[in-house]
Amino acid sequence: MSEDDEWLQQILDALQAGRDMEENFRLLVERYHRFLYGFFSRRSFSHADCLDLTQETFLGIYRGIGSFRRDARFETWLFKVATNAFRKHLRREAADKRAGEEVPLDTALEADGERFSLSRRNPCRTKRWSRPSAPGSCARPSTGCRIRCGSA
Repeated sequence: MSEDDEWLQQILDALQAGRDMEENFRLLVERYHRFLYGFFSRRSFSHADCLDLTQETFLGIYRGIGSFRRDARFETWLFKVATNAFRKHLRREAADKRAGEEVPLDTALEADGERFSLSRRNPCRTKRWSRPSAPGSCARPSTGCRIRCGSA
């Protein structure tokens, strides 16, 4: 066993036993922060996202250090937690893209600076608020179309 491995085993023993948690965890962060940041940076995240994901990974390590079974190397577990943080971040971003922008009904019904009432019918069609298929095909050109169908 190398000197680095012995050092890591001592740190993990102390963390799992609950001895000097803050100092031992600080040593762990100092040792692996650069590697984790690089892991996220290689996946084309911004600097701020890399820092956030690195912090989230270390938070997961801190919360789960008691359950680390040592079946695999610590680095394997560390990067598994990092991969889970990475995937969670991607899911969150995808969900944010799917979330529509909330627009008040008054704003949604405005067109070209004019207000339309839900109770009035579109003069161009019998259906409410549908646009005509071709310019000038207004059903009531004499009344004047307010929805830019080409009739005045």
